[in-house]
Amino acid sequence: MNADWAGAYLSINTKKPTERLSVNIETSLGFNSQTTFRNIVSATRAPNDWTGMDNSRDHNQGSFVQLYDYPIPQKAEFFALGLGPYFNSLGVTATNSTWNNTYFLLGLIQLGLLGKAQINDQNAITAATARYNIGPYHAEAFNIVNKAAIKSDESFPNTWQSVKRKALPEFYQSFSVTDEKTVFGRSLGLVLGFQYSSFTQYDPGSTKSILYSPVVLPGNKTKNDTLSQIFSAETHSWSALVNLTYTLNRNNKISLLFMPNVVGVNTAILAIDTKALRDPSTALQDINQFYETRRQLIYQLGTEHYLPGPQIKITFDVSYTLGNSTVPDARDVALPIGPDKNGVDLGGERIYRYLSENVFHSRLSAELPVGKQYAGLMRKLKIGCDLQRDDKRSDQFNYYIAGEHDEWFVPGHQLEDPFSIDKFAPRPYNYNGINILTVQKYYNYVGLPFNHFLGYTMVKSAYAMGDYSLTSRLRASGGLRIESSQLFWDVDRYDSLGLAYNDPRRHWLDSKKLNNPVNISEIDYLPSVNLIYKLRDEELSPQLLRFNFSQSVGRPSLREAGDMATYDFEFQTITTGNPLLKIALINNYDLRFEWYLRSNDYLAASAFYKDIKNDIELTNFGGALGYTWLNNPNIAHVQGVELDGRKKLTKHIDFSANATFTYSRTRFEKLFPYASGGFISGGYVDHPMFGQAPYVVNAMITYSSEKYGLLTSLIYNVQGPRIVIEGGAAYPDTYEMPRNLIDLMVLKSISKHFSVRLKVKNILNAPVLRSYKFDPGYILFYDKYTYGTDYILGLIYKI
Repeated sequence: MNADWAGAYLSINTKKPTERLSVNIETSLGFNSQTTFRNIVSATRAPNDWTGMDNSRDHNQGSFVQLYDYPIPQKAEFFALGLGPYFNSLGVTATNSTWNNTYFLLGLIQLGLLGKAQINDQNAITAATARYNIGPYHAEAFNIVNKAAIKSDESFPNTWQSVKRKALPEFYQSFSVTDEKTVFGRSLGLVLGFQYSSFTQYDPGSTKSILYSPVVLPGNKTKNDTLSQIFSAETHSWSALVNLTYTLNRNNKISLLFMPNVVGVNTAILAIDTKALRDPSTALQDINQFYETRRQLIYQLGTEHYLPGPQIKITFDVSYTLGNSTVPDARDVALPIGPDKNGVDLGGERIYRYLSENVFHSRLSAELPVGKQYAGLMRKLKIGCDLQRDDKRSDQFNYYIAGEHDEWFVPGHQLEDPFSIDKFAPRPYNYNGINILTVQKYYNYVGLPFNHFLGYTMVKSAYAMGDYSLTSRLRASGGLRIESSQLFWDVDRYDSLGLAYNDPRRHWLDSKKLNNPVNISEIDYLPSVNLIYKLRDEELSPQLLRFNFSQSVGRPSLREAGDMATYDFEFQTITTGNPLLKIALINNYDLRFEWYLRSNDYLAASAFYKDIKNDIELTNFGGALGYTWLNNPNIAHVQGVELDGRKKLTKHIDFSANATFTYSRTRFEKLFPYASGGFISGGYVDHPMFGQAPYVVNAMITYSSEKYGLLTSLIYNVQGPRIVIEGGAAYPDTYEMPRNLIDLMVLKSISKHFSVRLKVKNILNAPVLRSYKFDPGYILFYDKYTYGTDYILGLIYKI
């Protein structure tokens, strides 16, 4: 739930019944000197992209018909030429595999190219075959056989080229309404909200390094090339909220919530290899266009009850989320940019991916007092149970541009569009003395079974936890949570056929590997203990010492465990799931000191440690296997300290900051198991845990003046280098480098109902930089994106 709306939701549940209406409306426009009003590269848009939803990129996958380029099988040609009834009379149908040279000769006789008496005359057969090859027969058959296929290919839009458009200012709109009425003598709380945003990220000077060798040369030099990139991402999103809370009586309350969320991102990347530019005759520009729309519809029902006699609090919540992610028509193609453009195989790929995820979650809990109750001492028991089921389905369709006659794209045709619709239309062509009809380009569909998966995760749990104040200074809580989990994931076709584990029909690209189903079933007992001791028992300035131990689990996602190979748009390579993954067990230890001062200042310091058995790591094997997930058979660990504090410097100035310093390590040999036995070895892992930064620092200084209606905040954030891409095959890992972010926010009241807000984001224009980590250090960047500084001015209306 959005933080602003969460606050409104909580306030409506704590206010006393009133008849007051509260309205909050904010409209903002943003300017970015690097982007706004400039001509940027972009992918082809759909008319309703501004809504975050696509209505024109998608394609009817069931309508695709595969084209048969020359040579078409002889039987198919003769049937297309109208000889089907004749061959049917001989017992040869279009679907059986019967065909031999005798049937070919009989076909020549039926076409009048060979006399019946010449069926054994080799010279006559040679002459008849030549007449067949130079005649109109191949072309007529091609037109008939491929009529539907050509129509299918021509139905794909010619959107391979990127486009230029002027970037509009950033736009943000939000409003919320909270109200509370008396209905049938009871309080009815209402929260309505809507948020919309539209903004563009653009970098005309992005770069990316291609590393050819992991060896560092003298002088810290590397063998690499550079991609010069132009990048843009246009994002449109909106969300809404409807929440009703009805108080039946002082002890019973019911609430209903509906929250839709939609976001659409249109991305375009133009990349030129600087090495290729040294040979203009073969220089290529890679054009990658990617669109994704994600939608969630969240429904929630919640009730709260209090039984005054036994003093029991009961809560019940149930929610259902309908979610899907659609990537319609992601395109990647390399186009020649040299002066000749001669004989270049242009290729090209279109991808359509559909992911649905529906989550049901219900929770029942109760809280009741235990033992003797004393003033200021908390003594209670919490019990409850949860049920969550997550159903997923993934479908992906890949279409590749094929065609063996790109020699038509020769000097003199440099201005032609290589993907215009006429390139998919049939035309005459003489192929080694044979008159045929063919196309310059056509689509080839690769329908692999593992591109269509389904599965679910089911988690049932029950828990009991006591919260008991032993004395006025010492409080203890803890309990046990029992979780029963089941994870199932399989190829749709193999599941529908009921194929058993290790059935040889569960083939993959590699004959040694099978697409086996995932079927994990496990019961986990997860204890927790928490102790709180008051070092100083003062109401206005307490000092607390907290100790916590808990166990938790990390379950593999369906993508991680599903035995499928999918294209990852972030890594631009294949990722493969691992059906043999185990659930990770995590032990968490925390010790924390808190000191609250009378001036509303506070200081906190904590130390933490966690060890992880069977930690799930994303690893790189390279080759056909690509990236995959493995369990670390050793114990991975994370340890560190955290400092947190707030200090009032003057009457109007406050300063707050927190810093976390972490050390983590994971070490193991990468071994990917074959279903048929044996392992693929991928070397060794010895690095910090994936995504774990060694330090994170946040700081904020705030000036507030009620007299002048002014609130100003300067916010700083930085985090240390963290691994984001595992190298593999002796290549170095890639780290996201520290990024010093400074933001400014100024809020000024201009009347009773109106105020203005100014936000300046990323004042230093800090780039997003990722670098390879060699033994000598970070001596080569992986990629770099700089998006500029945003200036956002908003007008706020409140009643």
